[in-house]
Amino acid sequence: RGGVVDVGSTPDKSGGDGNTPNEEVKSSADGGVLTSSGMILRPPGIVVLGMHRSGTSMLGGLLSVGAGFEVPGKHLLLNDQNKKGFYETFECCRANDALLSKQDMKWNDLKRGPFRPQTAAEQVLRKRTHRKWKRHGGNGKKCMNNFRPDAEVSWMMKDPRLCLTLRAWLRFYTPGWHGTDFGGEDRRPAAVFTFRHPLEVARSLHVRTVGTIPTLVAGLKLWVEYNVRAIVNSQDICRVVTSNERILGDPLMEIERVL
Repeated sequence: RGGVVDVGSTPDKSGGDGNTPNEEVKSSADGGVLTSSGMILRPPGIVVLGMHRSGTSMLGGLLSVGAGFEVPGKHLLLNDQNKKGFYETFECCRANDALLSKQDMKWNDLKRGPFRPQTAAEQVLRKRTHRKWKRHGGNGKKCMNNFRPDAEVSWMMKDPRLCLTLRAWLRFYTPGWHGTDFGGEDRRPAAVFTFRHPLEVARSLHVRTVGTIPTLVAGLKLWVEYNVRAIVNSQDICRVVTSNERILGDPLMEIERVL
């Protein structure tokens, strides 16, 4: 999983895919990736980032069923909008709802944004929470237990809300939280970021979430917010960029490139 590493690079104007690292990398003896600065990049899992209705479930299915990444915990139930599965952990989704709600936001209402990860982390640590976090705080603890930085299996965390809340979760993987420096390893998860044409997303949201996204303009604004936050929030971790179009074009080849 260290074949393609992006640590905040920009797209290549010559037609590259933007996955070229800013520093030289090479494989280490233990299977991780060793950078020129001596930092070992061997994330315990991956985080799938992408706006709602952007093909993240298709990508998640390919990574979970096809590539063997484990989705721990209780899964979201199937519904008419997604009959093949979301590949999302229930506890993680509800915890993200609580984090957003604490800052007077919802997945489709970000007027009070942007999300403040430092504030969220302090609220969790100090337990200064309101009734919704008390209700869902147990889910947050379960989510942390499911997606451990010292896990022996490669896991996958997926929820479109992670585009907004990722920086709060990344604090869980920093030295000190667990009272250890992880032996000098960067134990933050890698990110796989995917996107879809904004108009396609806005139309899908408008049709499938009746009354929730009232206009195409509202959907387009939401698309911008989610995608900008996903890019900014993952700019300093191992990241691979793909798209709904590339995956639909050749799923096998694209997943091989991602991995």
